[in-house]
Amino acid sequence: MGTVARALACRIALASALALVASGAQAQDDSYRDGAAVAIASPPPQLATPAASPDAPPVRRHGRPQRPADLGDGQEASDADRGPDFKEYLRLNTGPLSIEPEVLMQVQGIPYVGADSTLEAGDPADRAGFRFRRARFGLEGRLLHRVPFEITAEFNSDVAGTALLHDAWFGYDQYRYLQIIVGTHDVPFSRSALTGAGESALIERPFAVRAMAPFHQLGAHLEGHLWSGALSYYAGVYNGLQRNDQFFLGYVENSAILGNRFDGLTYAGRITSEPLGGTGRTIEDLHQGKLRISAGADAFYSNGGTRGVLGLSGDILLHYRGLHVLGEFLSNRSTPAVEPTQATTLTAVKTSYGAVLEAGYVVWRDRLGITGRFERLVPDTAVKDESNSWIVTGGISYHILSDFLKAQLDYTHREELYGVSLKNDSLVFQVQLNL
Repeated sequence: MGTVARALACRIALASALALVASGAQAQDDSYRDGAAVAIASPPPQLATPAASPDAPPVRRHGRPQRPADLGDGQEASDADRGPDFKEYLRLNTGPLSIEPEVLMQVQGIPYVGADSTLEAGDPADRAGFRFRRARFGLEGRLLHRVPFEITAEFNSDVAGTALLHDAWFGYDQYRYLQIIVGTHDVPFSRSALTGAGESALIERPFAVRAMAPFHQLGAHLEGHLWSGALSYYAGVYNGLQRNDQFFLGYVENSAILGNRFDGLTYAGRITSEPLGGTGRTIEDLHQGKLRISAGADAFYSNGGTRGVLGLSGDILLHYRGLHVLGEFLSNRSTPAVEPTQATTLTAVKTSYGAVLEAGYVVWRDRLGITGRFERLVPDTAVKDESNSWIVTGGISYHILSDFLKAQLDYTHREELYGVSLKNDSLVFQVQLNL
């Protein structure tokens, strides 16, 4: 009986294998289109992306350039933003809901930092070694083609690896000329601040931007996009701002879980123009496209509990045949409150400004780019010390897979204009995954 049972089992296994082979062959036949084999089979129906509605506006990240998948019918994707479409395979469509993952991981190797380098002064590290710069994960999506949303968290916000809220917003954007976003999101101020952390030409944003831009705050804003992006506007109100004790650490990003307990409100607005078409979401001109120019101007005023802050900035970005040129100017003017609601070291009016000039060229289309940046930084016009400086950064980036997977190498030299000359140069290597 044992022999008969084994023979019967073998026949059943063989029949199952033949059925699997037949079904695989049928699937392979279905993957051929016009006689050519498709390397990756088409996603199942539940993962397929529906055709864009003619009236569907793009998903925009509060001043950031839109991505190709976000363009509506009749819009032309920027030459600088034609990357692989493999994120389409990660998008899940279930009836009226469409969602996809958001991932940003950046691992740094730092072979050299000067003996005077500190994180509090904006340097990449205190000592040479490895640093996990970002570990971000979340979801973005759309409901009924007119309700965009995003929720992400940073999983390496402190030494304990605590997950802190980064983006948490939703909105209504049926009309291009009038859209609303509410939640924790980017304050519309400074092009470099609004550009994604993984989409810059160099590893880090300029020192001036990290120190003077508000970044993420809880609030709401209106925005509109007219004449195919030739003119866009943003106007919002947010919780009042608090600064970190160190100038280079910038503003506190407060998700206001307990509400607005000690601060007033912040009012912000931005106007941008892209008369020749979009420059894409990356600072680099990866695809060596046609001439594109994007200019912006913005301002915010924070009537905070410890200080009032007025911020102004202007920027321009040019793309042409692989060349990119970025210019940006930022200023902050802080006035201490008569009766501060929290402890503060600010006792007098403080004016800060920074100027940034960056240029780069994509030597090998879609792959290799080189970039140089010059900054002039004045944290306090009334004080002349080591924080007054000029900064030069040079870097090279290799795009392994568009801007989704890349490696970068940067060298930064800081020159103090007053006081003691510090040893705070740095050499940083970074690899990132950005979905």
